Amino acid sequence: MVSVAEVAKHVTACKREDSMNEAASIMKNEHVTIVPVLDDSDRLIGIVTDRAIAVSGIADKEGSSSKIEDVMENPPMTLTPEMKPEEAAKIMNDHRLTELPVVEDEKFIGIVSYFNLKEYINS
Repeated sequence: MVSVAEVAKHVTACKREDSMNEAASIMKNEHVTIVPVLDDSDRLIGIVTDRAIAVSGIADKEGSSSKIEDVMENPPMTLTPEMKPEEAAKIMNDHRLTELPVVEDEKFIGIVSYFNLKEYINS
C-alpha cells in the first residue's frame, strides 16, 4: 500500500527572513502553490501560499522585497508520512486545499498535491 511519504515531492524551502520574491520564484520553477518555511534546524514553522503572495502586492511589484514572515501561515495544516493517500485526500478535500506539507517529528518531508493523491488512488 502506498503511503503519503511515497507520494510527497521535495520542494525547496525558504527561511522566514527570505523575500516573497524568492518564494514566488520557487513556486514558478517547481510548479507548486505553497513553499515550506523552515527554521535553522529544518523544522517546518510555516508555509507561504501563492494567494498570500498575490494579495500582499507582489503581483504589482510592491511587495516583492517583503519578508515571508509577514505573510506565512503558521502553524500550517500538515500530513503525516504514514497516512494512506485516501486519508490525506479526504482531509484536503474537506478543507478545499490543493497542496499540504508532509511532516515527521517536525521535520519537513515534502509536499503532496491533491492531484497526485487522486492519481495514486485511481490507478
